[in-house]
Amino acid sequence: MGAKVREKPPGSGNFYVCLDYQTIRKSKKCANKKEAESAAKVINAQILAGTFNLGTKTEKAKTVSEYADIWLNHTTIKPATKSNYESLLKVHINPDFATTPVDKVTRADIKNFLKLKLKGGYSLSTVKNIKAALYNIFEAAFDAKGAEGAQGGPDKILHAGRTCQVA
Repeated sequence: MGAKVREKPPGSGNFYVCLDYQTIRKSKKCANKKEAESAAKVINAQILAGTFNLGTKTEKAKTVSEYADIWLNHTTIKPATKSNYESLLKVHINPDFATTPVDKVTRADIKNFLKLKLKGGYSLSTVKNIKAALYNIFEAAFDAKGAEGAQGGPDKILHAGRTCQVA
């Protein structure tokens, strides 16, 4: 584990610093052997000191509430519909999911949430509207993460169907 200097392919004169650190493997081509050895020495010293940072972003995941705001501010819907969604967010969704990072919400969480709404006496129409709002929030999250960062679309969390099969 750590940084090593390798010549790839052997005898070619192409020197690389090869890093094996915390289950991540990377290599970087250097101009010459001396530069590669120097870089490897610095990286290994930083690893030993505990100050090495691979440079990966440790960005805090956005919450359901943040993606709800993104979705509502970037969608084209009638004012009355927008007002209805805002009300659903305020009364139903935000009390349960506002501070939850969107990548921590599971399909089971959503299904249980919708079942509780039905058992709580809310009409099927209201629960369908809540589900539609959640679908759009997760769609905004998926679009924001892009293909490389997201693990499936909102269909992975919510089945986008014409009926609400939550019971």
